[in-house]
Amino acid sequence: MEVTNDLFGRKITQFALFLENRVGKLLEIVKLLAGVDTHILAISVNEASDHAVVRIVVDRPMTAREVLENAGVPLVESTVIAVEMSEELYSIHHILRVLLQAEINVMYAYPLLVRSRRHAVIVFHVDNDDYAIQVLQEQGIHVLNQDDIARGTDLSS
Repeated sequence: MEVTNDLFGRKITQFALFLENRVGKLLEIVKLLAGVDTHILAISVNEASDHAVVRIVVDRPMTAREVLENAGVPLVESTVIAVEMSEELYSIHHILRVLLQAEINVMYAYPLLVRSRRHAVIVFHVDNDDYAIQVLQEQGIHVLNQDDIARGTDLSS
């Protein structure tokens, strides 16, 4: 189990990779991670004129960090939170309203490729992870941890 050390045990490790805008570069990263049995669970790609910023969440962040650094891939590590959504109770509208009422700024968000208990999961990068986790949990919203998302592609258990 690879868990980020934090106050609530609910932060997820995210890597921002800086890749050349070149055909096949993203596939090289996927193959590199697959070679050490590490799976991409969320991905967001933003391009600029000469490079792309690829944000990823993986199931084994310590392994990913080591293999990416050894391969010379420029990266920045940060934390994000993963929030389980439910159409009935916790829609994105509700989650964002809770964060707004707590005056927590959302810098960006993107979906997780795995599900939790058959619900969609969204990754948020916010200006205060600990406070965001606290207010979301106080509203009964399920915030996942690194171990939760590392169990597999269907977190129905």
